[in-house]
Amino acid sequence: MTRLEKILIETKKQVSIDLPKSKSESIRLLMIYGLAELQLDSERLSESNDTVVFRNLLLQKTNNGEDAGTPYRFYLAFCCLRNIQKTIDCYEGLKKRPIKDLVDALRQLGAKITYTEKEGFPPLRIEEGIDKSKKSVNIKSDISSQYLSAILLIAPYFENGLHIYVEGVAVSKPYIDITLNLMHRYGIQYQKIEETIEVKKGQYRASETFMAESDWSSAAFFYAACAVNQKVSYFFNKLNIKSLQADTITIAYFRHFGVNTIENDKGITIEYDAELYGIQPLAFDVKNCPDMFPALCATVIALGKKAIFINTENLRLKECDRILAMQENTATLKIDFIKENNNIVVDATNVEFPDCLSIKSFDDHRIVMACSLFAYKTTVAIDDGEAVKKSFPEYWKEFEKNG
Repeated sequence: MTRLEKILIETKKQVSIDLPKSKSESIRLLMIYGLAELQLDSERLSESNDTVVFRNLLLQKTNNGEDAGTPYRFYLAFCCLRNIQKTIDCYEGLKKRPIKDLVDALRQLGAKITYTEKEGFPPLRIEEGIDKSKKSVNIKSDISSQYLSAILLIAPYFENGLHIYVEGVAVSKPYIDITLNLMHRYGIQYQKIEETIEVKKGQYRASETFMAESDWSSAAFFYAACAVNQKVSYFFNKLNIKSLQADTITIAYFRHFGVNTIENDKGITIEYDAELYGIQPLAFDVKNCPDMFPALCATVIALGKKAIFINTENLRLKECDRILAMQENTATLKIDFIKENNNIVVDATNVEFPDCLSIKSFDDHRIVMACSLFAYKTTVAIDDGEAVKKSFPEYWKEFEKNG
């Protein structure tokens, strides 16, 4: 350990971060309680805009899913189950995100759905709901796990349960595991054998004790801050190290940047440890954790490193094309983005930061939070800082704790 590293450790301060609750869990909980026709205390849920949008959809306060991908897809399945005949509108960003595989599955189950604008994309019109006597369905889950989760959540309400045959290799598999875990917690039985999931007929039962966990996807941005601003350690209260959330991979991935995770009975502390630093170039598989890419990419760039990102094809189908967004926002920094089949190599070994860096949000909360990391290197001007409300409304308040 060098003398400089010792000084950094000796002068290190600790910051306590209040993370939002998991958006993924919150939306699934709302779906379960909506199907069971039960009230759910909002204090047990995320305060993200996506959660608010979904609650308003379920309460029939709006017919617009805005830019909320998971709520829109889940609500489509909800309406088809309940035979709610309506048009579900959305914002322009969501109109670019495919939904065909879910629509095809719902049509197999008897639903009559039409595309009101572009074939294969929202917005949609539900003309007739599903036939609950159907016994099986085939669904593709190689573009989004949300399609499969939407079908799983309504499956208990079929007259004989539902056999679901999953075609292709499912992406973001941990999100499917979260869905199944919550269904089981709320009283639903299922059996999973290879590519088939058999969901038994049943009713969701209320649980007064369960609360959505703190969000690992949000924690990732402070892991990134710890890797770059090595004088600060961070404390997270109530962050579950054994969570099923996909982005618990944050722990392993950021060890390669020298971030150590320490668990105790009060929570989790993270701090920089130079001895943990990984071998270069780094490699990260983002197939099951696409939300990790912006934070990882920004860390690679801020530290002037090189990394290969594996299985990146679905990054172009999120709130924006996240590869293109990071590439455009760093176009003046002498960064190389090299496409190799479904992989992307990001080479920032020659990075140079200007006096001020202008950042476009691309209406993507994770792009904004990732690029805020560059504030450790230069002045950053972001065109729409409010985009963080989609998942982390208090992000800037927590970010300011860095000083």
